[in-house]
Amino acid sequence: MKWFHELRNCDLGVFAGVAVDAYRKLHAEGRISKPTEFLYEISVLLSKRLSGREDSASIRFEILLAVSFELGNGRADYVNAMVGPVVEELVISDKWNESMVDRLAEFGFSRPTHDVAKQTVGESMPEDTVERVEWITPIQAESSSGRVVILTALDDEFDAVRALHGIEDDPESTLPGLRTASRHPSKDIVIVCAGGQGNVRAALAAQKAIDKWSPGLVLLAGTTGGFRSEYHDIRILDILVPHVVVGYDQAKITPEGKQYRLKVAEVGVNSYSIAEDAARDQHWIMRSSYATALGERMPIVQFEGATLSGEKVVADDAEVARLHALWENLLGTEMEGIGMIMAAYTHETRPEALLVKSICDMADVAKDDLYHKSAESLSAAFAYEIADRWVTKYQKVAKKTTTYTDVLNIPDKNGFWDSVNDVEAIRLANILHIRQSEVSTFKQGLSLGVLDWCERHHKVGDLITAVLQEDRLDLLQYLVTPED
Repeated sequence: MKWFHELRNCDLGVFAGVAVDAYRKLHAEGRISKPTEFLYEISVLLSKRLSGREDSASIRFEILLAVSFELGNGRADYVNAMVGPVVEELVISDKWNESMVDRLAEFGFSRPTHDVAKQTVGESMPEDTVERVEWITPIQAESSSGRVVILTALDDEFDAVRALHGIEDDPESTLPGLRTASRHPSKDIVIVCAGGQGNVRAALAAQKAIDKWSPGLVLLAGTTGGFRSEYHDIRILDILVPHVVVGYDQAKITPEGKQYRLKVAEVGVNSYSIAEDAARDQHWIMRSSYATALGERMPIVQFEGATLSGEKVVADDAEVARLHALWENLLGTEMEGIGMIMAAYTHETRPEALLVKSICDMADVAKDDLYHKSAESLSAAFAYEIADRWVTKYQKVAKKTTTYTDVLNIPDKNGFWDSVNDVEAIRLANILHIRQSEVSTFKQGLSLGVLDWCERHHKVGDLITAVLQEDRLDLLQYLVTPED
């Protein structure tokens, strides 16, 4: 974009003026309606331009103060969102001075003196800590169902999934008290609305849906607040697919601060892998109807991180900073994930669980609804893509494994042994729930150990199911005879 190129190369002395002019042109052309995301882009660009400079924070303070005041028409929330984090950075690094206080006063804002400001962020304040962490690891079911439940919290999120794929609402009697929609005639993809935000609602809705449809995967779709991160270039409209979800509502309140008792749940391994494959093939994004956030790239799917899940809507920079201390590599925060996952993992059918949420704001004081519709559409498109791939994979597996359930012996062990390396054998052992203590006794090779274990425990049919789940159709010739 022309304006972005100009700001990247202009003299820093005229940066603020160029930025204001660029915003006004974009606003006049109808390409942007609010300055929120534009200001964030400016902040990121400045940080990159000034990276490594000793005076980086002081220059950013001057420029962001002028630009945010001008574009926000003097509103304190816009100025605080942009300038507040820089002020704290200056205070912590002992570079905050009286001239900066005077500079704020010129714009009509007050700020404590250096000593008082330092005390506000100093170590004398109560400190939040993590008292304990409870890990919740999924136990994979013996076989995965080829059906998917897509759960949403709100009606708008539900409608985004339903309308995007031309699915009509089910009759009210399908699941009393909840809106549902099913892909006909097979009902292999079912959409359920929890009827409101929160982990309790999500857990109850997920439990009812699992009881009725016995899915192999429960997938939570919708919108979320994103966190700026040192590990990821996170933008509004990016899709978060975290590998863990951290419930943080339980805590003990003490005079020394809040002591969190975290519940940390891993998402499903197979569904996460399907999501990674789907993200590489971006045709799904064309199904969504979205207006891209201001920037130089399209929305992307963010993996390899954690998402917080609690009963709070976060719209405060200071709170985000506190939450960052709870867990490393946070992508964002939402309100239904841990409830949905707990319902899935404690159910007797043990379906997998996965979160697919698109960022509608950055959980700061500039939070608004500008990107809600676009985020709902993107999450709906990617969630449905994952669901469709799951159905295709596991319905195929289900059809093929019905032929082999009575297999008792393995006709060609040597052929299997030659074709399966140790890494693949360990994956099969994990799918079959072979204990690590037993795997360690497989002295003649891991693949032969897995074969012998399956024969001893009459699990040859389960081994064939595991092989099909791993898409190793070439191995069937060693496990079954033609008459099987």
